[in-house]
Amino acid sequence: MGYRDDFYTVANIVGYTGNIAQSPTVYFQSGNEYGRITQKHDIITNIGRNTVHDDATYQFQNLPQANGALCMVEMSQGQVVHTSRNQFIPVAGLGPINLALLAQAITTFTLEKTLSVYDDDLFEVMDRKDALNAQLLAVRARVN
Repeated sequence: MGYRDDFYTVANIVGYTGNIAQSPTVYFQSGNEYGRITQKHDIITNIGRNTVHDDATYQFQNLPQANGALCMVEMSQGQVVHTSRNQFIPVAGLGPINLALLAQAITTFTLEKTLSVYDDDLFEVMDRKDALNAQLLAVRARVN
């Protein structure tokens, strides 16, 4: 049995972020409860089922970021608790094959991830690392 099998069901899938064919993060919601399954991430402890939260103030929307990208932003009690790396795509209108692709996350990732709390400092460090890597690649391209 997996963590919160009663919640992480096909019926509760509301959408995803990332490329649907390349292990997207799958989002779930039922009533006031919400969670997600992260299938692919640079930090291995951030892969798996997120702790299910119960919060009547939870909401999300796609918002433009400083770099111009449209990304999913999750909010609780009026505060941003997580900004995705990608835009949220709702499940409404997806065909059965795409829904089956998303549903694979439920059976593939049954354990609660060990990094389930929102750690802004950690994500800030990751963003700085990504920015430095991009700078390094730009320098390499100029040198070569």
